[in-house]
Amino acid sequence: GGHRRHHSRLRLPPRLPLEAEAIFPADLSKPNACRELVGSVEESQGPLTAIVNNAAINIPAALDTLHESQFRQAFAVNFEAPIYLVQAALPSLIENSGGIVNISSVLVSELRKANTLYACSKAALEKATEIMSLELTELGVRANSIRIGRVPGYALMREKLAGLSPDAAKKLAHELLPKRLEVMRQLLGDHAIGSPADVARTVSFLLSEDSRFINGQTIVLDGGYRHNESLSDQCRDTTAKLVSDWLQANGSSTQSLLCK
Repeated sequence: GGHRRHHSRLRLPPRLPLEAEAIFPADLSKPNACRELVGSVEESQGPLTAIVNNAAINIPAALDTLHESQFRQAFAVNFEAPIYLVQAALPSLIENSGGIVNISSVLVSELRKANTLYACSKAALEKATEIMSLELTELGVRANSIRIGRVPGYALMREKLAGLSPDAAKKLAHELLPKRLEVMRQLLGDHAIGSPADVARTVSFLLSEDSRFINGQTIVLDGGYRHNESLSDQCRDTTAKLVSDWLQANGSSTQSLLCK
């Protein structure tokens, strides 16, 4: 049997910045790019003490139109990349008693048409988180996941903005987000609308010594949305109409934007 290794405690700043101090772009659909990314970050910033796997891609596709390339792309980014990133960073994580936080979605538990790829890849990530915690706990590394819902932002518009010109996409995102927030506020209430800061605080907690006894868990961070699922369709339809009206007014073809 193995033996438990002892490491210094993971030290984090009391408040995590919401803006990155350095940006390292990479195509996470490619395994070698994941490994090279970790190398570049550590060469520039020093050994990694934590990994937050947040990057994801959502490809809506009904079962009868689902294509092999879509399947591979979704699982490569949402499921495989986090594993490759953790593999590459593992020596540093072990040395620093580091932590892993994998970002999931409430869509894992919410039934929605054309959601096979995103929901299943995120469900796989949650299971991988449990296995990571089982394998790494004796090495002093913890792994948890956060199932996020109702945190509106530009990322939720990415797929729908892809067909627009850069200027039109930027304008739509800038003008729509406040309206989208207001729709959600009216339908769900302020208590059920999160912000990136809410996510950052939860991530910070899971990577701190305060959560040392939390391991292999999936934390639901949705403001209690799962108790108000009956409002989901109404929120989606109202937001879709906002986007449709905006696109028509600005001379673009009608598209829909779904609430997550």
